[in-house]
Parts: sequence; C-alpha cells; structure tokens
Amino acid sequence: MISLGRVIAPPTTTAVAPKPGAQATQSSSRSPGPVAGRTGAAACQRAAAPPACRRSQVENARPYLNAPGYCYGESLVLLARMIREVGHCSVGATLDIGHAYLAARRYGWNLYDGVEAVAPLVRHIHLHDNFGRCSASYERKQYEMAAMGRGDMHMPIGWGEIPVWPILQLLPRYSGLVTLELRPRYRDKYREALAAARAMFKPANERHAS
Repeated sequence: MISLGRVIAPPTTTAVAPKPGAQATQSSSRSPGPVAGRTGAAACQRAAAPPACRRSQVENARPYLNAPGYCYGESLVLLARMIREVGHCSVGATLDIGHAYLAARRYGWNLYDGVEAVAPLVRHIHLHDNFGRCSASYERKQYEMAAMGRGDMHMPIGWGEIPVWPILQLLPRYSGLVTLELRPRYRDKYREALAAARAMFKPANERHAS
C-alpha cells in the first residue's frame, strides 16, 4: 500500500465489516442500532486510546461469486445505514473504490448512488483498479486471475474500468487519508501510479496548469 500523504484526520485504524457469525472484538460505546445488532458489527479500537484521539473506519467488503450476500458491508447503502445507527463520532467509513465497483457489477447496484449514500461518512479512501469481474473466495492464484482480468486485481488507476474521477467528484469535501493499494506484481509502476493518483487530488486550477 502507498499513502498519498494527504493526511488531515487523526491517526486511524480500519475494521473490515465482519462476516455473519464472526465474533465482534469490541463494541461501540453505545448500544448498536437494528442493522448493526443483526450483523454483529463492531468498531475496532485499541482499548487504551482515548476516544477523542483515535477513530475507526469500517471498510466496504468485496463480493465473491460463491457467497452472494455474505456480508452487509458489500453494500455501501447498508454500510452507511449501519454507521449511522451506531451513531458514534469515532466511527466512520473506509471507501474501497475497487470493492465498491466489484459489488456494483456483481449485484447490479448503482455505484454512484452507493457512493453518495456513504460520502458524508468517509474518512479513508482506498484507490485501485479492476475490471469488475468477481472471483470466488477460494481462488488465490493471482497470476491466473490477472490473465483473465478477474478478481480484486489492485491495479494502478486507469488500467481497469473503474470510473474513478466521477466517483471522486461525489466527494467534494473529502480531506482525509488516501491510500493507493497495488499488488506487488506492479511494483515497477509504483512511482508512476502514485504520481497519477496524486494528480487526481490537485485543485482544479493546478490540474489545468499542469
């Protein structure tokens, strides 16, 4: 993972939405709402850290061909609803754009509606690209899936089909952490990919000037 260095929010930890039946590691400081209670969602924080100085994010989950609907976090709409029902100032969302695109293609959801639903809650963004073709949870051979353009590929932005710029346009007030998540197979493109990603977050006048 490569940080774009655009950190304005306090230090963060990220909790991936747990699978149904998974044991929650730590609950929020107030009773969860109906959605959070049914799914067993929990905000994960280090117990010793004062609430005012640490924040937790719940990341939207990637879908799998062999496990439809295994996790509420596949849906940005349900993820946003859960966070609002938890209702704690320390709990926000990590928007993984690659996962969101895979889920939209898998279930026929409107990607932009999902991003708009979660946008006010986003405190961390994961950037990477893919072709929107899901894989099964047991498929692990990345070199085989990459050859077929399948799976959570974690390619540099612009190599796949994700409409990254229109998505970012739905987050006009975002000022948190952005992480470029690339697989090791693309290590020789890290520098180029980082420069391209940083350019997307420049003010409009700077982009046009360059």
